[in-house]
Amino acid sequence: MAVIEIDNYDNVCVRQPDHEIVGVDKQYISDKNTTYCIKEGVKCEDKEQYKYMNEDNGIIFCNLDGTPISNFHVKIGSYKNMYVYKGESETEQLVHIETSKMITEDVQSYHVRFLNTATNKSEQLEMHFSRSNQCYYIYCNKDKDNESLIGTVKIEITRYIKKEYKIEISPMVDRLFLLSIISLIVKLETKKGINTNETNKSVDSFSNCVFVGIAVIFIVAIFIIIMAAGLKD
Repeated sequence: MAVIEIDNYDNVCVRQPDHEIVGVDKQYISDKNTTYCIKEGVKCEDKEQYKYMNEDNGIIFCNLDGTPISNFHVKIGSYKNMYVYKGESETEQLVHIETSKMITEDVQSYHVRFLNTATNKSEQLEMHFSRSNQCYYIYCNKDKDNESLIGTVKIEITRYIKKEYKIEISPMVDRLFLLSIISLIVKLETKKGINTNETNKSVDSFSNCVFVGIAVIFIVAIFIIIMAAGLKD
């Protein structure tokens, strides 16, 4: 389980869009920047706002009383098209997120399609991941004159080698909608960690095999030399 705490860090990176962005409910729009911090398994009663409940292939985003706000599930190997749904079922789609390749450290762009209930029109956000500063950037009207950076997710590694996520959400944006999208980011980062560990294990296993192989060859060579010397005598 990961908890979502209200945070006071001041990044001042996001900018208010030129229209309201609503996916869950208009009541979750703020007139100022909102900041959160996601921490794995940490409880701080006076700061907790929401929580993410991890499942095998997904995450459920909940209120503190356990009421589901949204959920994300994905079939293993199907990370090119991902969906976030309202509540705990998969009957009402909230977001469709599309990527160009499998989820690895090299995936840097995501297309986020949703119905903006403030305008009753379909919209597309863009989410980009920067490896250099370990940050996700969520844009409205990307590459247009009215482009706005409406959300950021900064990944930090704590002294306990656990990831924390520093989140900033701009005014006029439904914070629960963006936190629902960010639930997917948390899962992707978990997936990346699993892939990295599996790769490291494979490399270690291969290295061990090479070492054993060289040792066997060395022992056989010594044995042959000794046998040859014995025959000469």
